Amino acid sequence: METGCERCGGNHYVTYAEGELARARVCECAAACEKCGGDGYQHVENERGYVFAVKCDCQSLITRVERFNDARLPALFHNKLLEGYKRLGGNQQEVYYHGFRFRKEFSEGERGILYWGGPGVGKTHLMSAMIRYFTLETGLRCRFVDFFHLVSDLYRQWKEGGSGASLVSPLTEVPVLAIDELGKRRASDWSLDVLDEIISKRYNRRLTTFFTTNLLVDTKNAQSPVPEGPVNELVMETLDERVGPRVTSRIMEMFAVINVYGPDYRTQQAGGYR
Repeated sequence: METGCERCGGNHYVTYAEGELARARVCECAAACEKCGGDGYQHVENERGYVFAVKCDCQSLITRVERFNDARLPALFHNKLLEGYKRLGGNQQEVYYHGFRFRKEFSEGERGILYWGGPGVGKTHLMSAMIRYFTLETGLRCRFVDFFHLVSDLYRQWKEGGSGASLVSPLTEVPVLAIDELGKRRASDWSLDVLDEIISKRYNRRLTTFFTTNLLVDTKNAQSPVPEGPVNELVMETLDERVGPRVTSRIMEMFAVINVYGPDYRTQQAGGYR
């Protein structure tokens, strides 16, 4: 990888926080493409002497930046990388290695990951790092949503006489969806129906989904690719109790379930994990 540019470290893009969202832009070092002069297309002559236009490689960079901006990651996580995940103990080293394996072997339609565990162990960092990589490095369309904010937005649309379809439809179609803090607060029956709709449609379409949750997860019927840890005694409620057995059963079928455990990073350093 090129490392000449101090702003982007050779990535040709930079990320930053803007309001509540993470944003990216093409770095100044790549703004004026030498191949196409900024037109976006190169003129190529074939063996018969015909000249035709082909899309320049720089357009891939622009697309990847747009994908990142469309993902709507929280501002705090604009620069979170898997490489920067802090392994302070517990099984965090195994979780770290699993993330690299998953990323390397990933293909569209791959079963997703449910990261569960206590606060401050880096669940949202891990999930955000995946979204950052898939958008900026591979150009894959992704979307990040906070479960509580999603439920609040749906309720507001319902109160205003809307159906919520404008919020739900994009979430059932995007190739990679990340839902943060599943079950953070108790949801109503109708919001659980919406969640079930999102999960079921994504399951039927073989689309990849990520979740994080602080709730206890019963993993006896789940695929757990890394060693599990001790139960967090501070968490008294289970995911099954919060979102219902139907949703939980589907999650167990769709996801690799990873219990992340270790020291609470936030108690050791300001600005740490969620």
